[in-house]
Amino acid sequence: MNGHIETAFVATVATAPERKTSPGGKAWAAFNVRVGDGDNVQWLRISAFAEAAEIAMGLQKGTSCYIEGNLVLRTWRTEAGEQRAGLNVMANRLEALGQIGRRRQSRAPARTGPKTPSADWQRPLDPPPGRRGCLDETIPF
Repeated sequence: MNGHIETAFVATVATAPERKTSPGGKAWAAFNVRVGDGDNVQWLRISAFAEAAEIAMGLQKGTSCYIEGNLVLRTWRTEAGEQRAGLNVMANRLEALGQIGRRRQSRAPARTGPKTPSADWQRPLDPPPGRRGCLDETIPF
């Protein structure tokens, strides 16, 4: 039986994504990520295709990202003839989460004056028509 190991995790981009092209002419992206911290760090190679490849090309080294895909063990021989193995994730979903250790800067203009909510936010919510007085009965505790 040929199975797939599906995985989902948050990682830090360790190398800038490289755009590559398959023999069939389809674009894809490859990059390395770091998972874990301290003494418990794992390094993974990510291969992203289709929409995930486009998202990958927007990632930068140090960006935190969410990755979903299939885990694949790849093996190869070095030029010296040594057998090597490494984990590769064939990503089918990527989501950029932000920079590690860097504060995101808002592009919105700075507010002046007091920060008070609008009148709409200060007004309590009304129960739906025909349901007045019965909302407390639906709470299970």
